[in-house]
Amino acid sequence: MRVSPRTRNLALAGFIVLSLVLLGVGLYGLLSSGSSSSFIEPTYSAAAAGKIAFVSDRDGHPQVYVMGADGTNQTNLSKETAKDADPSWSPDGKRIAFQSFRATHSDVFVMNGDGSGVTQLTNDAALDGQPRWSQDGSRLAYYSFAEPTQGSLWVMDASGANGAPLLDGNAGNKSCAGGFPGGWLPDGRHIIFRGGASASQVCAIGDDGSGLEVIFGDTQTNSLFPSPSPDGTRIAFSYNGEGDYNIYTMGTDGENLRRVTNGHWIDSEPVWSPDGQWLAFESNRDGGKNHIYICRPNGQELHKLTSGDYNDTSPSWTR
Repeated sequence: MRVSPRTRNLALAGFIVLSLVLLGVGLYGLLSSGSSSSFIEPTYSAAAAGKIAFVSDRDGHPQVYVMGADGTNQTNLSKETAKDADPSWSPDGKRIAFQSFRATHSDVFVMNGDGSGVTQLTNDAALDGQPRWSQDGSRLAYYSFAEPTQGSLWVMDASGANGAPLLDGNAGNKSCAGGFPGGWLPDGRHIIFRGGASASQVCAIGDDGSGLEVIFGDTQTNSLFPSPSPDGTRIAFSYNGEGDYNIYTMGTDGENLRRVTNGHWIDSEPVWSPDGQWLAFESNRDGGKNHIYICRPNGQELHKLTSGDYNDTSPSWTR
């Protein structure tokens, strides 16, 4: 059968278009695949939603603020003359636990999402801070420097009662000494935290003190601010494995390491959006001051949420 020139040209054009599409898909997969990972990035659709609590020194000293996930309506919640730090939203989005020096020393406090109802939860001579809620909102993990030179991971009821250490900084696994909590896994029984004696590593422990393990890290680099994803399959953290502190993600088994940000600056304190489709973090990439950014877990769709000649740090995201 004789094919007309017009039909032949149309077929050739279709073949070229299809080839270019396949080539683009292949190149994208090659460029975004990471070094040795089988993790498949999800498909994103929804815009960032919810509220982000953070710390800002724009009023002269660090205070807890809140804003929309698009950076709008930035509001000072604490309005104190003392330093406040490390805000953490409760799972229901109604309360914020935080560290404050408004007492005679650093303690863990909690307040309502609008800044009202401030309640002190710890009251001792130790340096207490970095609270993180359990998935059901009934407990808080936090660190306590009960001894001057060594931190320890503690857990207490959300009321402040029954505080007890899970990790003794002077005993057990030295590579996980100094427990700074990053978050609870969805099972409500395991806590991801930053440990390490000579270097910082990502560690995990059961809520009864059992199962202590190093998930990721070595003695030559630092792995900081681990944050479990809402579904408990990934951990975001700040890591200087290639010289600069950038945001990475990995599986909860320490495998499938993937780089999220890439630059000669310091990116740190990553947290996941409640739907797991975004990461918020702080960065000094614009002129030395720290500000809050969000991006997708694959590093795409980067947005700067705060700006100004002051420091904005320690984001925490709720619906």
